[in-house]
Amino acid sequence: MLGAQNYGTYNYGLSWYLTFLPLSVLGIDWILSKEIGINPSSAPKLIAHTFILRTTVAFLLTLCTIFLAYRLETNPDLFLLLSIFSLALFFRSLALWFQSTFVAREEASRVLVLEAIFRLAEIFIGIMLLLQGFGLLAIAVNHAAIWALQGVFSYFMLRRAVGSFIRRPELSEIVRLLRLGLPFTVAALFGGWLLQGSLILYRHLEGTGNQLGHLALALQAFIILSMITGELGNAALPVLSRSINRGDGKSDLYIQEVLRLGWFLGGLLTIGAFSLGEPLITWVLGAGYSPVVKLLPWSLLIVTFYFWMSALQGMVGVHGHFGRVIFGNALGAFVFTASFFLLVPKFGEIGALVALGGGLFTVAFSHILVLGRHHALAWGQHFLRPALAAAAGFGSCWWLLSLGNIPALFGGVVGLAGTALLFGAVRLNELRRAFSAVRSLSLD
Repeated sequence: MLGAQNYGTYNYGLSWYLTFLPLSVLGIDWILSKEIGINPSSAPKLIAHTFILRTTVAFLLTLCTIFLAYRLETNPDLFLLLSIFSLALFFRSLALWFQSTFVAREEASRVLVLEAIFRLAEIFIGIMLLLQGFGLLAIAVNHAAIWALQGVFSYFMLRRAVGSFIRRPELSEIVRLLRLGLPFTVAALFGGWLLQGSLILYRHLEGTGNQLGHLALALQAFIILSMITGELGNAALPVLSRSINRGDGKSDLYIQEVLRLGWFLGGLLTIGAFSLGEPLITWVLGAGYSPVVKLLPWSLLIVTFYFWMSALQGMVGVHGHFGRVIFGNALGAFVFTASFFLLVPKFGEIGALVALGGGLFTVAFSHILVLGRHHALAWGQHFLRPALAAAAGFGSCWWLLSLGNIPALFGGVVGLAGTALLFGAVRLNELRRAFSAVRSLSLD
């Protein structure tokens, strides 16, 4: 309903404030969960000081982002849009602090209730605004207002649970919290730039035409799938931490399977995008978004690199190499930014996706190199052979595309699976064990 140009501009505004959001978070979410979990009696003091710190930093950062938008945007409509999203930064930062506090108090069900109410409210009200003829700025105001309402409701929920949590701050405690959160802030800032920087850079290189909307849609597909797959690593981290301490070899197996699964995942997604992208995009969004078809294989291929990055980052931290996480994220951000300016003028939106893929691969490979010092990695079976299988599957899909979408999809999947079996990227006994496990679960 917005159209490609306004859709791209809207996502540019979202990327604008999400890039700066880690600076307001300051690693406080991690600090709350860790310290309240270890010492519950510290909760009142910790809640009071982190609230004061989050509010102050978020307010100052909001002012800074509005000023920066004023300096960068000569278009008054875009300046107004970025100012609205800068306000969203303040409200969202506070709402996320309340969420982190509920989680640290082991009241995560409150987070589920709040998210269910306010995310659905934003969708419903946004659709109603569009149906009534409102446009881009109204949707942005709706976004900021919903986060503000969520913060207000969260405040009263927390106050009812713990009483008043506003007290006079102690400077020494504020300094301690800043020192603890600084490494997480730096790492998150570089990581956030990798995910959000594409639209910001593209807008200032190429403008706010339809191409920005096409790139935004391709990135949206990448981000949705990446967030889903990335949670696998977070879910496995507690078990992996114990495995590393025991030295039982299960963490070695986890890394090997992450590498192998990443290639298979990226191969299947790329085959699906290449074979079914055109009818799917045209059917769902209309012919106006047909240029996105050529972008989807690229944006879905790099899900592999994000999957590796997110699944392995926690393990690097468990080994005590958090400094390497920061270095890897910084190096990846540099590779992404430098290659963006080289590739986009020549290749357009595809160049932006390739630059992002290069940055993500840099971060992921830096994690792999660190973990290779602690774990046995079978590079041939779990990295090179799966990569060959993914390439063979895509080659089969491309070769058969002239016969139709379904033959191309089927041929690509068969080509990937057949090459994986032929070259030993997957062994028959592994498939038998997997099918046996699935069968036993279904019987249970």
